[in-house]
Amino acid sequence: MFAKIRKGNGFGGCLNYITRVKQDDKPIEKRVWKILDSDGVRIADDEKDWRKRAAADIERPTLSRSKIKDPCGHIALGFAPEDAHRLTDEFMTQIAKEYMEAMGIKNTPYVIVRHSDADHPHCHLMFSRVDYDGKIIKPVTNWHRNKGVCFDITERHGLTIAEDSLSLDTSKLRGAEKSRIEIRQIGHEVLKDKSITDWPTFQRRMKEQGVNVKCLWKDPDAKKLEIKTLIYAKGNHSFIASKIGKNYTPTGLLTQFEANLKSQMAPTAKANPTSPAPVAAHQPQAPAITLSTPSLGSQSADDTNIVLGGGLSDDFAHFLKMHPGMSIEEAKRKFKEQQKLKAQQRKGPKMHH
Repeated sequence: MFAKIRKGNGFGGCLNYITRVKQDDKPIEKRVWKILDSDGVRIADDEKDWRKRAAADIERPTLSRSKIKDPCGHIALGFAPEDAHRLTDEFMTQIAKEYMEAMGIKNTPYVIVRHSDADHPHCHLMFSRVDYDGKIIKPVTNWHRNKGVCFDITERHGLTIAEDSLSLDTSKLRGAEKSRIEIRQIGHEVLKDKSITDWPTFQRRMKEQGVNVKCLWKDPDAKKLEIKTLIYAKGNHSFIASKIGKNYTPTGLLTQFEANLKSQMAPTAKANPTSPAPVAAHQPQAPAITLSTPSLGSQSADDTNIVLGGGLSDDFAHFLKMHPGMSIEEAKRKFKEQQKLKAQQRKGPKMHH
């Protein structure tokens, strides 16, 4: 079992989504959603405009106090396909209520809706993050608590430990969601290769799997280019890095590259604990890491083959890390200017008589 805490939906939009408003023209037996349970909400799905009344019921507690960010709670509970035979409507409702109780989602209007449009059983919880007494339900935004609650329920009921979207069968998904999950799954598999220590290699490996990775700059016209985020594209759909996952942002990837590089160099360092640091010119086989990336793949040899331990000063290495969008040549020039300015500041202003 896993739970994904969602954000950004208004009450009406969220209810329209989880009750698949676009399927209203289909017979009930062909719809892929079903309301399992609710509290404090008028459910009359056979009446016109019933969603507006239901959404208003869930929203009502929030009107008793000043506005808060993300007042509409929306959480998707997913289960492994292996447990499908056990997940009856009654059992899924029981687990959903246990989850809400453990996460502090109580004394507030809610609705539980089950979906049957994928091979893995799942349901959606929609609720007000302000309870009937006007108090904000804060624990629901605690990711660590969410993870612990899911693990506890999974073990207690003998369910299969699901791996979030990495375990989903994308053949049952459609549109942008299908592309987003596929990109995340491809990225996860690519990053299993611990030999990937730079941007160009990661970009090339992703492209081989049908995913294009491009850089979005803060100010494309500035002399000093700074990365804002990465754009992942597959088919007709594209997403910013945060929508794929924190491990796929520039910061997340750089952390992974550095960890991979350290793991590669660790055996050598352990075998020669007292030997001096090798000189880059005599170590062509040493692993390389890209410290700057103007175009994620169009770097010069100087940009992509900087060997750690090859005479690169700690100060300059830190400068490169703090300016990931800067080419090596520009970085050298800027670094010298910075060092010169610091030296002048240490000397103090010249005295004129």
